[in-house]
Amino acid sequence: TDLAEMHAGLWAQKPAVAPNEGQTELLLWSATSEDLQNEAGDAKEFPGGYKRAAKFLKPGITWYRFKFVKPGERIGMAFDGLAFVNGRWVFTPKPWRAVKAD
Repeated sequence: TDLAEMHAGLWAQKPAVAPNEGQTELLLWSATSEDLQNEAGDAKEFPGGYKRAAKFLKPGITWYRFKFVKPGERIGMAFDGLAFVNGRWVFTPKPWRAVKAD
């Protein structure tokens, strides 16, 4: 199974990414492929599966994780796997699901 097959249902939703009612603020973290491999910068804010998948991510790409939250809160609708690649935004959440466990 590849990521495109895994996410077909998600991408078919309109919208695929949206806040819940009252979630009017956005928390945002970014990490390069190298940061994720070395657990540097904001990599600690990404789900643990990124540590396993990081060695398969194209070098030099910045990945984003974000949460829609209610004002003053830190818990909300969380998303990851957003990157700007080849002149367009791509959304591939939970890329570690395509990586076989070591």
